[in-house]
Amino acid sequence: MGVEPFLSKAEAATDHAVDLAKVLEDTRKALVKAAEQMRMSADMSRSNTPSYSVGCPSRKLTKRWIGPYKIVSLKPNAVELKL
Repeated sequence: MGVEPFLSKAEAATDHAVDLAKVLEDTRKALVKAAEQMRMSADMSRSNTPSYSVGCPSRKLTKRWIGPYKIVSLKPNAVELKL
């Protein structure tokens, strides 16, 4: 993990290096905790994905009177339609 501090003959320098390592560890833990809290907060506002299957008619474009189209394949974040 980067440059590791070596033990110095000066005790104050060694203590300072140990303190900096502890601050770095605490900061990383706080960042992981904050990221987890932000993920949980964002997940609360997300809705479940609709359940599609191949061959089902899609109503995505019905407001424009251009459909319904058949679902050709499903991907993790997209649906391929037969146009």
